[in-house]
Amino acid sequence: GQGVGGAGNDLTVTGNLNLDGAVTNVADLLVTGTSDLGANVDTSGSQTYTGAVALSGGDRTLTGSTVSLDGGVTGGGNALSVAGNAEIGGDVTGVSTLSVSGNTMLAADVTTSGAQSYGDAAGDSVTIAGPVSLSTTDSAVSFTGAVDGDSDVTSADTLTISAGTGTVSFGGAVGSTDPLQSLTVTAGLTEINGGSVSTTGNQTYNSNVSLGADANLTASLVNLGQGVGGAGNDLTVTGNLNLDGAVTN
Repeated sequence: GQGVGGAGNDLTVTGNLNLDGAVTNVADLLVTGTSDLGANVDTSGSQTYTGAVALSGGDRTLTGSTVSLDGGVTGGGNALSVAGNAEIGGDVTGVSTLSVSGNTMLAADVTTSGAQSYGDAAGDSVTIAGPVSLSTTDSAVSFTGAVDGDSDVTSADTLTISAGTGTVSFGGAVGSTDPLQSLTVTAGLTEINGGSVSTTGNQTYNSNVSLGADANLTASLVNLGQGVGGAGNDLTVTGNLNLDGAVTN
């Protein structure tokens, strides 16, 4: 009920975990069962949660080199911050906001009432490992760095983002190393600031699109449902174009 001071040692929980006090100064943490996190967890190394994670009692921060959420997260209306890299292998639901400061591997869906942010710096990347859906309630989804598919995954690397009236922002290139199969964005605004978006299949933007730099959209078909504001930048579509809104500036 009062947490753990690890003195730099590893901690393995073989079974389920009910945590009511902070975990500090642990090297690596492994939980083989489910975890009820009623406090923050700070490790110098990795955190691996094999079973489902529930957030209780307030917003939670997980600080570690890599935080692996293999069984997903039920947020209980609380916010989740990962200070480090994140590997999300199970669905995230019931979270108010989600932020990851480092690299992120997404192999499951993420649903938040508020914003989602991935990466603090331009070098922080997101890997899409399979069909992934990111959903918010009229709130932003932002990618600071590059977004790519996962060449090691045999299933389709598709990314669907539903942000209501929120803004979806791509700060880095999308698909420049490993193209996604498809990209679909439904939002109030899509900001393409990273120069290029590459998919092997379709790209669909059910929003206004703004360009923060010269942009090259490479796809079998690019659907621009509400037009483009270029801000004086070049736009190249490598593939077929379906344009339903005005292109200006």
